[in-house]
Amino acid sequence: MADVNGWTENTAQIFHKLVLRHNVLQEEVLGKAECRITLHNLIHVCDCVKRFGSPDNFWCWVFERTVADYVNTPTNKRNIEHTYARKKLIKEFTKLRQLSVQGKQPPFTEVSETKMWAKTVQGAIQLIDKGLEYVLVGSLRRIQLDESDVHGISAAVPGLRIDELTTCNIYTCRSLYKPVGQSDSCALYKARSTALTKLNDEDTYVEIRQIFLFEVKERPYHLVQVDVYKTIANHAACTQCCDCRKFSSICICLS
Repeated sequence: MADVNGWTENTAQIFHKLVLRHNVLQEEVLGKAECRITLHNLIHVCDCVKRFGSPDNFWCWVFERTVADYVNTPTNKRNIEHTYARKKLIKEFTKLRQLSVQGKQPPFTEVSETKMWAKTVQGAIQLIDKGLEYVLVGSLRRIQLDESDVHGISAAVPGLRIDELTTCNIYTCRSLYKPVGQSDSCALYKARSTALTKLNDEDTYVEIRQIFLFEVKERPYHLVQVDVYKTIANHAACTQCCDCRKFSSICICLS
């Protein structure tokens, strides 16, 4: 298969195997009732890329986002097409006007190699090309930790005292950009999404809750807070809800 956005025949096969493993774990952990049509569609992504090229050529997410913009646009229910066209025209004109102002340059991608952080995926790609093992992606949002999170983070970082953690600024971001296995491809792991990882040398199905970034004594720390699910052999006989099967929440220290 031709190289499309970094995909080769080898990486396509790796993706397909990951999808199959993900779907099996989804059924084992959550049961057949939670196996939606989206899981089935994932099986065909590799074949669709071979037939039609990059998913950008046929994905519909961009159109769905546009529909959301239309829904949120206030109108008087008269001549709606004119209202949509005028809003779009103003938006495009404003962008061109900002770039055409004399001396005005498009903003550079915000990146920090020492913090292993980038505001955009493009910036993360630049840092990965420099040899970083992973990069945190997205705007940084300062948060206040509750007591359970403080103890969970301190337990994940050897030598970190609780008083040091409570006095520093702690931020979260939306994603983690990381190479996949031994291939040249990278994956973007987002908060509130599921992922496969190795815990105690076993494939484990986890849900990413939050991605933390903070500094103690000018040293950056990166942690991922995940919920770990246990496998239920006889799901049909289980009367517990999904939250009851969430048997632990842990923090994984990356740095």
